[in-house]
Amino acid sequence: MRTVLLMACAGTLGVQDGVERHASHRGEGLHEEMIELLHEIGETLVRIDDELLDAAAGEAPLATEGDGIRARLLSSRRDMQTVVESIDRILAIRDHHEGSS
Repeated sequence: MRTVLLMACAGTLGVQDGVERHASHRGEGLHEEMIELLHEIGETLVRIDDELLDAAAGEAPLATEGDGIRARLLSSRRDMQTVVESIDRILAIRDHHEGSS
């Protein structure tokens, strides 16, 4: 599922198999930034998924300070905010790219 999501995002952004479809375009640096952001988003989502699965399986103590479920949920929330910011950046790059085409 994770791979499918990343592949769908990459296709939408004009990226195929990690390689830009329009490599000769002026915005090569922006395309590279989008690819890097997609990879970071994927890695972050996997980490969030793993943390939440561990918590759901009871592997996170409920009452332990710092390592408990509260800490894992707060960490996941921070990570999700980073994902949202990265998605916003990708959309801004895409909008800029479409506006300059």
